Amino acid sequence: MLEYDKAIYNSALKKCMHSKIDAFILKNENAIFHYAKINNLDIRDITKQIKLHIPQFDLSSIDNNNFFSQNIVPILDIRFNNYAINFQNYLKKCGFDKISNSEVLKIKDYYIVEERTHKKIIGIEVRIVDIKDAEFIESKFHYLRSFREDGIYHIGLFIEGFDTPICYMNFCQIQREYKKEVKELVQKAFGKIDFESSKMIELSRVWGCGKLPQNTISFLVSHGVKHFSNLNYEFMGTAVNPYLDFSGKSILASNFSPFAVRPVQYQYKANGEYVKLLSSENKKPCLMKMPPNILYVKEMQKNKKTLPIQIIHI
Repeated sequence: MLEYDKAIYNSALKKCMHSKIDAFILKNENAIFHYAKINNLDIRDITKQIKLHIPQFDLSSIDNNNFFSQNIVPILDIRFNNYAINFQNYLKKCGFDKISNSEVLKIKDYYIVEERTHKKIIGIEVRIVDIKDAEFIESKFHYLRSFREDGIYHIGLFIEGFDTPICYMNFCQIQREYKKEVKELVQKAFGKIDFESSKMIELSRVWGCGKLPQNTISFLVSHGVKHFSNLNYEFMGTAVNPYLDFSGKSILASNFSPFAVRPVQYQYKANGEYVKLLSSENKKPCLMKMPPNILYVKEMQKNKKTLPIQIIHI
């Protein structure tokens, strides 16, 4: 059983924000709302893309009154090209309308039920996601718009009778160039334990369409844990970026524990789009100093002994 200091964690969370960029979002609230309305988009999706792409500019430039329209909108147009049409089509294919008009929902015994009355709404299944569907979800809908080719286990939560998931996860092995770093971090955070990075799996991508039943993430994580526990993995790791408005609540609810605070590297294509770190494309780095993200770990083998975690700052 892992145990961390909640006060230290909350303090770390506060340092994962960027007050000036948050002020920029607030200042351009009307323009963002207008962009969302004419393009049939969720404001939260737009805000994530703004925060993801604004670091490539000099911090002083965002004070320019025309910065949003001249620098940000062209990038949003690329990122959201055909997005709304694809997304609406996807919602029909996955059966999301079966749950979209209900009250607060949760998952219980392979059913989606109303939280207050426990009334069954519809049955669900956890299934392997076809690799073509996995690539489509990650490249078209996930906020990074990039597919992790090294994924070894793609699972989704499906509404019964539908062939595409309402929630999706991709699990990867720890990449070779990070294995030494991960091993050193875990040993430092947990104390001197016998840890091999080959025994840790990474929850690398999580995506869900719309407002999902409140325990969807933990339900799907539990299936990932069962799968990899049977393969003798001992830990599951993941990362959350609070700067991009991910609170980490669903990860904590899935019994992950924070163990490190790590700087984030942002890189961009020539057209201004974000590109993943390991991409072979020509890239330009960000110009702003950005807040870190938080790494989490979860035990997958039963251990009654309490293991205190020291949250490490990289």
